[in-house]
Amino acid sequence: MKLTVKRQSKTNDDFNTLIECDVMNINISSLTNVSAAAAGKAPYYLSAFESGGLVTTTELYMDSQWLRWQVNHKAGSELVLSMFDAEGNSGGVLDTIFTVAGGKSQSCLAPSPAPLSPPTIVPNITDTLGTCQTWGLYVSGGSPPYTISMVVAGSTAITNYTVPQGVGLFSYINTSLPDKRVLGGRPFSDSADCESCPNVVFRSVPPR
Repeated sequence: MKLTVKRQSKTNDDFNTLIECDVMNINISSLTNVSAAAAGKAPYYLSAFESGGLVTTTELYMDSQWLRWQVNHKAGSELVLSMFDAEGNSGGVLDTIFTVAGGKSQSCLAPSPAPLSPPTIVPNITDTLGTCQTWGLYVSGGSPPYTISMVVAGSTAITNYTVPQGVGLFSYINTSLPDKRVLGGRPFSDSADCESCPNVVFRSVPPR
């Protein structure tokens, strides 16, 4: 499967900019063009990873010939978008880093209740992350064991890792290419799902 995003209206010509509460056209296509089944199985879900903010997962709805997604992150957010189908097959991670701009309405921005004891994540590197460099992520709170999602812009899928019980440090060896954005976050545990926790961190990979 392949995920593409297109603006429904022409109110903004900058494709890298999404409008707060605007509706986007989502296209799901086959990478092989062999059959319709190769484009995955409905319903489809879009995950938006916000830098320093929330991770939201939304079921896409059909309107005419397009699937639709409403931009449900506040103005000023930086987002990486990924999609998966009803069977968990990945449609990849878009290479674009989207910035959300203010719109005419904020009616879609419903506050998300935070868990009583949400996990938190703190990186040991706060500027850039080199290729083959180890990135340490310290996780605490919530109820271990933790699961951490690693996302690279432009990759074919999201990779989830489980942090063993009693371990609070996750070490990730960066295998992404230079000039890619790497995201580490969304720690969740049995007692506190962190889709509504501000735990996502972006790091740039410098060129060689």
